Amino acid sequence: MHKMDEAYQNWNEKEWHIDQYFSRPALLVRFIDTKCFGDGSLLLYFIRVAFVSPALNRVLELMEETDKDEEGVLLPKILCNERARMSLKERVDDFYADIKSSTTLTVTSKTFLYIGSYTGLINHHGLLQMGMNAQVQNEVIKEPIFIVSPPRTATTILHRTMSLDRTRFRSFDFSDMNVPLPNLVARWDEEGRKQKGEEGEQFLRSFIPA
Repeated sequence: MHKMDEAYQNWNEKEWHIDQYFSRPALLVRFIDTKCFGDGSLLLYFIRVAFVSPALNRVLELMEETDKDEEGVLLPKILCNERARMSLKERVDDFYADIKSSTTLTVTSKTFLYIGSYTGLINHHGLLQMGMNAQVQNEVIKEPIFIVSPPRTATTILHRTMSLDRTRFRSFDFSDMNVPLPNLVARWDEEGRKQKGEEGEQFLRSFIPA
């Protein structure tokens, strides 16, 4: 714990310059784990009611809307039918129960893990919206490419290099799949992606002291 704080402080002094209240985050996390929120059940319940349940309901509503498309034009019905919706709800509920009942996870660990379900649901909703987009529906996949390889063998740089050629390939950015994006922007929408990037940069800069 002491070494973690030292490393953080050195980094903070060189680059981040975060104020004194968070100058020793490891001790802050330890204090939260031992002195605050008990076993984390109340905090998890708040996250569930305020964030996860509303996000899940939005996804289920969109899946139900897609399932009403009798011809299955928008998305394959197997992705959005009643069985798929029940399965998604059960998995989210089971994840909550598993984290809540854990006797080995700390409060902060439980919190960050459960927030991950909110992130996943937000992305799920964005991907469904993109799948319902007319441009996606009209695009023909001619020669799909599958990259199969052992770990740590430069597949990421290969993917990034290939994705630069937007006339031949379609792909998601890493951020598209891992960061909450309520309004997912398609790879081919260069102006939209540029605007999204500028908004993200402005948001990050708002945390940097003037």
